[in-house]
Amino acid sequence: MKAIGVTVGDVIEIKGKRTTPARVWSAYPEDVGLGLVRIDGFLRKNCGVSLNEYVIINRAVVNHASSLTLAPVDIRINVDNDFTRFVKDRLIDRPVIRGDTILIMMLGHSVPFIVVSTRPTGIVKISPITEVNVLGHPVVEAAPPIPGIAILEKPHDIYIEKCEDLESLIVSFGKIESEFDPKEGRLIINCEVILSFRTEGVSGILKHYLREDEVLEWRDIVDRRQKAIEDELKSLKASIKKLLDASSIRPMRLPLSELLDELVVRTSET
Repeated sequence: MKAIGVTVGDVIEIKGKRTTPARVWSAYPEDVGLGLVRIDGFLRKNCGVSLNEYVIINRAVVNHASSLTLAPVDIRINVDNDFTRFVKDRLIDRPVIRGDTILIMMLGHSVPFIVVSTRPTGIVKISPITEVNVLGHPVVEAAPPIPGIAILEKPHDIYIEKCEDLESLIVSFGKIESEFDPKEGRLIINCEVILSFRTEGVSGILKHYLREDEVLEWRDIVDRRQKAIEDELKSLKASIKKLLDASSIRPMRLPLSELLDELVVRTSET
């Protein structure tokens, strides 16, 4: 707390595989000086870490939310003005960020909701003047956006005028999640892959099916696939440069979604 200049009740950001806000409280006496932070299961989920993993903690930059949209995680609910006010009242002064899962007490039960969107983006605090919108049905959980990149849901073409433009065609990787396949008895690691060009991008999921003897090596397996994707993109860009050099027709149209699909397919056996 001294190192980052916060006091009890201030908002901090906890950064694991993603960033989430929390309020800071004093450590237990036995934890002082050990470099530990105690966070509950929902905070761990929100920042994408497990017990004994490392996180980075900073003082948060918090803006007041002008609007906020929530959706229930796994149920359908009837939403009217009274229900929306009920939810809003329980969120006043609460710091959140897009993609967070938050709990709201309803009739003695904790009901999880996901933060679908906020305005402005980043960490925001809900106030009495925040416009709160509650959806009545679950939505697909969205990954936190990459700053400056708009993820496109539909196939999209990009246009290359010269070889130097290809330097803006880059691949990056987002959140990593796991699920268990009870029929096959395998662990499935899902890793988001994003292909972007300047301010636009498309995303997909890399799936890794792990046997029991491979589970402990999941990080190495994911890293190898990501490295293979990066190498394959370099190879594709080299081929595109050759075509550009051989042709006088400009611009060259490239289907961004198909390029990403090709990268995924070419490295599927990695």
